[in-house]
Amino acid sequence: MAGEASSLKAKHVDVHLLPIKDLGRVSKFLGTLNGDGGYNIDQEGVIGNLLRTNGLMDANSVRALIGDDCYDENLDGVAMLGASNKRSGPTIREFQSLVGSLLWVARCKKPDIAFAVHKATRQTHAPRLHDWMLAK
Repeated sequence: MAGEASSLKAKHVDVHLLPIKDLGRVSKFLGTLNGDGGYNIDQEGVIGNLLRTNGLMDANSVRALIGDDCYDENLDGVAMLGASNKRSGPTIREFQSLVGSLLWVARCKKPDIAFAVHKATRQTHAPRLHDWMLAK
């Protein structure tokens, strides 16, 4: 008990030795904006970063989130995504990163896209070009 108290006291003293910078007033923290009218939960930056990272800034919006072609289970002869970026197309890792980001957005911020994201993630173990287009 006495050893723990002295250890805590030593850690407490060490914290005060760390330099602290004044970075000004915090206006945004973890998607929460602190404005004049109160707090707002805003994920525009997170979703914008997702779009920029995956080259979707110029993507057109759609009225229906997913089409009937998502039900095509037998797509023999459809091009598979490559494991490396030797060609100009997307890789398996890029597909997995995209659908993982979409899962996070669907889970935390936009539950209305959950069904479409679920359909896009069904083939993450062996994605095809068709799955990449569905995710985009």
